[in-house]
Amino acid sequence: MKNSWIIAKREIKERLNSKFFLIFLFIGPCLVLLSLFFLFKAGDEGKDKIKLLVSDEGNILEGILHTQKNGSVSYQFSKEYISFEDFRTKPEFQQYDALLDLNHKLLENKTCFIWYREKPSVDRQIGIRGQLERRIEEVMVKVTKKISMSDYKRIKQPLNLAFRDVYDPRQEEDHLAGWSGFAFGLLIMIFIFLFGMTILRSTTRDKSNRIVEVILASVKSTEMMFGKIIGLGVVAFFQFFIWIIFVALGLYFLREQFDLNIYDGANQVSTILGSEVETTNALYLNKVVELVYERINYGVMLPIFLSFFTFGYVFYAAFFAVIGASSGSESDGQQFIIPLLALLGISIYAGYLSVEFPDSAIVSYLFYIPFTSPMVAMVKLAQGFSDGDSYTILLSFLILIVSAILAIQIAAKIFKNGILAFGHRLSLKHFILWIRQK
Repeated sequence: MKNSWIIAKREIKERLNSKFFLIFLFIGPCLVLLSLFFLFKAGDEGKDKIKLLVSDEGNILEGILHTQKNGSVSYQFSKEYISFEDFRTKPEFQQYDALLDLNHKLLENKTCFIWYREKPSVDRQIGIRGQLERRIEEVMVKVTKKISMSDYKRIKQPLNLAFRDVYDPRQEEDHLAGWSGFAFGLLIMIFIFLFGMTILRSTTRDKSNRIVEVILASVKSTEMMFGKIIGLGVVAFFQFFIWIIFVALGLYFLREQFDLNIYDGANQVSTILGSEVETTNALYLNKVVELVYERINYGVMLPIFLSFFTFGYVFYAAFFAVIGASSGSESDGQQFIIPLLALLGISIYAGYLSVEFPDSAIVSYLFYIPFTSPMVAMVKLAQGFSDGDSYTILLSFLILIVSAILAIQIAAKIFKNGILAFGHRLSLKHFILWIRQK
């Protein structure tokens, strides 16, 4: 182990002195933050011109809502009750972009809903809410008569206005959490690729310039392989921690310095769908900002992310080290790199499948296969596990650990027999032969 650490320190020093590493160490977090900033702003976007149908069965607003000066929202009133199912399907309502559903107890419970076909922009959501609040204030003062507008504003309760997709009333198609897990998994795959390729190039370079013969005079071949994997793994963890610090500081700065619309200030809304009552504690306007700042449990996500990265890296690093050690020349191993890169690509696609089809049978298998489990596990963790299923991520992790140990053991045999082999053309036959040799 002492000799492995000597090799590891050599790899760490060489990597830390690399200009590309130092540049990427600081540019990487900047790119992440820049991407998040654009995603935040994209989350504010939506339909800007709204034709809104108001279902006011009790004639509470008396057919009056003040349209904004720029005419971005226009209102059409109906004194009949219109359900969101009718609004979604009946031809006479297809000309409208959204339905404002005012229940007959609006002045008491201060709760109403807007069912949209295409989500309004954050500015339009805030504008509609403000117009509706002002009109309700006027109606309340008119109803009470004895109370002035200024007194009413002191005692008024906030309006609970919920925006819901008319085609997804229960918000079951919310894939944002899954995509956040996909981002974590993609980061694992990118780092595995970058540092795996570094192991391959480092091994191939040492072999091609014959420095490996000098190194193996003092250390064992397996110690050399472990040293390279451990050294570059330490560098990867160092880079991760720097990124985490910079990104955390950057997210704090974004929230303090920019107007990020997270929620509209409402406290609670009860949605009645059929015979069920669903209660939510906050009405979020920008789902992306809400996801990053409120919904991701970083205390759980980051430790599991680092755990799956560690053993996923060890598992894949064994293959990269084997290809580097077995190559007869610097370009000889390219034919075996392509299948390995294809496996990384399949892992990324597995993450996409996990987001779009989380309950499919193929995703349940990919969750346990070591080539794809780091990616799929991050998506499933972000989506959350149902009661009694949380043990599955531990099972997936244990399978990855066992697979990494087996991969390292097989890689050590091939590395030992292939590192000093020169002038051959690499083939699958060589791998089988070297595995059988002692």
